[in-house]
Amino acid sequence: MKQVIGTVLALVVVIGIMTIGVGAQVGFRSTTLYQGKTTVVGQTLPVHITASIEEIAPGGEIGRYRRPNPTSVYVLEGMLTVNIDGHGPKTFTAGQFYLEAINLWSNVFNPGPGPTKLLVVYASEDARPSIVRP
Repeated sequence: MKQVIGTVLALVVVIGIMTIGVGAQVGFRSTTLYQGKTTVVGQTLPVHITASIEEIAPGGEIGRYRRPNPTSVYVLEGMLTVNIDGHGPKTFTAGQFYLEAINLWSNVFNPGPGPTKLLVVYASEDARPSIVRP
């Protein structure tokens, strides 16, 4: 029993260390709203659609990532700054829409005093993850 508990604790520590080293998500939460390829009347789409609400706390960040698929972002609340390698920071506020850069390393953070809430929608040929981490 002690060996099982020791193994589980070691695994938790290793996973924790791996998570800290990968893009350091701080104050970030994503909730999937829809994943599929069927319209409201049952038509099958040629692509897989994923929609989510992403929330970033004040001072929080998504962590370093790149998007392999076309991804649209609508800022529902607050503000955010997107840092894109080689392209500098871009800041967006509530009511603004943008398309994410494809396959460029980026990070998004909330420099504002309140929470940021985003509607994120992307399409892919299959159900691949919307974010690739280093």
